[in-house]
Order: sequence, then structure tokens, then C-alpha cells
Amino acid sequence: MGKLLLHIGSEKTGSRSLQAYLNLSSEFGLPFDYLTDAGHIHGYYDYSTSAELALKGYSNSELNSDFDFGVLDERIKKVKDNTLPSVLSCELFYRNPNALRIFLSCCKKHSVDCSILALVRSFPKYCRSLYGEAIKWGEVERPLKWAKRTRLSLLSLEALSICADFCPGKTFLWNFDRLIDEVNWVDPILFLLEKSLAQCFEFDSFSDDQIAALTLDRPQNQGLDPRLLSIMRESNRSFKDSRVTRALLSCLSKNHLVQKALDNSCEHDEPFLSPLRMQREFKQLEKFAQSVEHLHSHHLVFSGIKSLYITF
Repeated sequence: MGKLLLHIGSEKTGSRSLQAYLNLSSEFGLPFDYLTDAGHIHGYYDYSTSAELALKGYSNSELNSDFDFGVLDERIKKVKDNTLPSVLSCELFYRNPNALRIFLSCCKKHSVDCSILALVRSFPKYCRSLYGEAIKWGEVERPLKWAKRTRLSLLSLEALSICADFCPGKTFLWNFDRLIDEVNWVDPILFLLEKSLAQCFEFDSFSDDQIAALTLDRPQNQGLDPRLLSIMRESNRSFKDSRVTRALLSCLSKNHLVQKALDNSCEHDEPFLSPLRMQREFKQLEKFAQSVEHLHSHHLVFSGIKSLYITF
């Protein structure tokens, strides 16, 4: 029986860093296969099957007619027949439970021994980060209106319920905020990877040499300046093409003159360059998120889900 560790997100909980470590780990001969599509520009994501499910959000009827189950079936068969354990990461599964159910059903069909890795964080922080991501993909509404419109998706417990049903006792749920705050002797995401491989595959802890080798050459993510978010939102409204907005973000983020202008701007600048406007909007978003946090999985109270393993 093949073994699979499936990372399902949620989004904005260190997924890119985890995928980068997985990518790097495979180069150093760690005894597992990281399943990814080499055609992707970074090779961090599996866009060949799982993300196709999660990104397109197929309904059951569409899946029956349009989705090529043969490709998914063949992919899971390879996992089953693999002598090494496999790892697959697709943070988009967390907010697309229908796609997750289909993927886990295929794993069950082929008797793949599947474990789940999920991360959650405080709802206000989650909403703020996810709104910034939504702007990159064309969002034009203010944060509060966006949160209310997408509330059902943001508050969904369904993905975790599905994991508990398909993988009882093998769903490992981590508190992302605690992980970042309390693990300070090593990169928290590397710590997460080490513990996850030990929990799911009974691997030994990383050696000092392996930890030294597993070093990511990347700047720390500081988040987006509120003024840049405002500019990007205006771009979405004006051009109605998120590709233009992402190109604009790439240009502005790398342009030191723009960064200097933002740093030196004052409250009397043009409204879309002012940090105060977006900060006020984020305060409204935070109040809304706090008012509904008790309904959300990120509050870590799973009254109806007993099969999850809450871990640090």
C-alpha cells in the first residue's frame, strides 16, 4: 500500500515556503517523492491533477462529463505502487471541499494510506491576508463587502470534516499563529515539515547537515503595503484584467523609486496612495472577522469533528 501525505492548506499559512522546502528536500535525497508538475514555473505546485480540480471548482455534474478521471486515477495508482512515500501539496483544497472529496475518494478506491496536513490561523489575520491575495486575482470590492460576500467559503468547516471522515486519526491540524510565534530556533515551516514527515512516515529528525542544506534563498514575506493594495484595486476596476494588476504589482514591488515615494508620502497625498484609507477598511474587516470568529474553524473549537489530531 502506497503512503501519501496531502497538504490541503489553508491558504496564507506558509504554503509557498512549505512547497519550496519540499522542492529542495527532493534534491537532497530525502526518502520520499514530492509530486509536482515540472511544467510550472517554480515547480512548487501540482497543477496537473489536484489543483485542476481545486482551481476550477467543478460541480458534480461537470466532473461527470468534463473532468478526465483517467488522469487522476492513473496518478493515484502511481502513488499506490510507489515504494517510497509521496507528498502532495495543494493549499486550494481547503476552500474547495468538493474537489477534496473527489481526490480522497480516489485514494480510498486504490487503498492509498493517506494522511492530511492542514494549517489554520486566527480568522482576522486569515481574512486580511486572503483579501490581499483576492486583489491579485481581480477583486474590486472593499474588504468588508468582500468578506461578507465570501463568508460561507471563509467560514467553511467542510474540508476538515471530509478529512476526518476519510482519514480518521490521520488528519494533523496545526495552529499557524502559534507555530510562527513559538518556534524561533529554526524556520517554523522547516520545523513543520520535519514533524509532519515524522508523524506520517516515521522519519527520523533532520540531521544538522540536512538542516544546514535546507536553506531557502528568499526574502522574508513582509506583506503588501496598504497603498499598493489600493493601487492594485484601482487597476482591477480600470482595466478589468487581473493579469495587468499582477504585472503592475511586480513592477511596483521591484521599483525602488516607487518604494521611496511610498515611504515618503504623507496623509495629504492622493486618496488611492494614502495608507489611511486602506487601514480604515482593514479595521472594518477586522471587526467583522472578530464578530464571526467563534463560528470558524480557526477558533480551534471543533464540536462536531472528533477525529482531528490537534498538534503543535
